[in-house]
Amino acid sequence: MSLTVAVNNIAIQADPLNHWDTNDMTPEHLMASAGLVTMFVGLAFENNTERTAEGVVDMYSQSSGGGWSQDPIGSFTPEGVKQYPGDPDQYPIMAFLPLDPEQARSSDVDIIYLYEHEWVAFKMKDGTFKHLRMD
Repeated sequence: MSLTVAVNNIAIQADPLNHWDTNDMTPEHLMASAGLVTMFVGLAFENNTERTAEGVVDMYSQSSGGGWSQDPIGSFTPEGVKQYPGDPDQYPIMAFLPLDPEQARSSDVDIIYLYEHEWVAFKMKDGTFKHLRMD
């Protein structure tokens, strides 16, 4: 079973697909690994509920100049495994979910995943994915 930590209005779950060895992970390690993504996601769920994904990217863009990645070759499984031809599958390290049921209902995002190398993917309510690198 993976570790879950509640921070303000979001739940952060380590290893949502049970792929990694997280037996020794502590809440402190989980929070350090999440970095600033936790802040952007929490604020977006709170202030941009109907456009959560755009809210995260807008805030991130203001601080770094980054934005959505255009990756027509890569894809995601419905479970959130990132696949790219010639590369091994990338499993999410953690998942972010709103704790408030109203925020969860009204958000355009179903779940947000964090991967190695600072990739963040948004599984939208319609089952599609958007992603960017938040480094």
